[in-house]
Amino acid sequence: MNTLLLPYIANLVILVPVGLGSLFNLFLVSMGQFPESAGWRTLVGSLWTAILVGSVLGLFQPILFSPLLLLQVIYKTLWLLVYVAPRIAKADRRQLRTTLRALRMWRGVGVRNRRSLRVERMDALSAVVSSFIS
Repeated sequence: MNTLLLPYIANLVILVPVGLGSLFNLFLVSMGQFPESAGWRTLVGSLWTAILVGSVLGLFQPILFSPLLLLQVIYKTLWLLVYVAPRIAKADRRQLRTTLRALRMWRGVGVRNRRSLRVERMDALSAVVSSFIS
């Protein structure tokens, strides 16, 4: 397998539920952390879905669509510097606990009923996304 395809494949796995889920309001992205806004949800869902479409195209022409990956590296680095680092510096433990709990749920740790794992994973993914943007 061409290693250049791995970031595009990762985008597909992550952005199908997140991008389409937020764009078509399949789950509550805000998780009650801030007021639900159709405009915000549509804007962010559109961005993530556009990256998803670009990632599908990147599977066929990875070099041509590599600027899409650069865009992701830039915005995620900015997010880490502007949002995450100050919260870690302030030791915002409540928000960090919420994110870690959601990540554990995503892995399936602590799930009692395996049939509901898919639903709980979507809830966990939604909690991670909301903790990142709230």
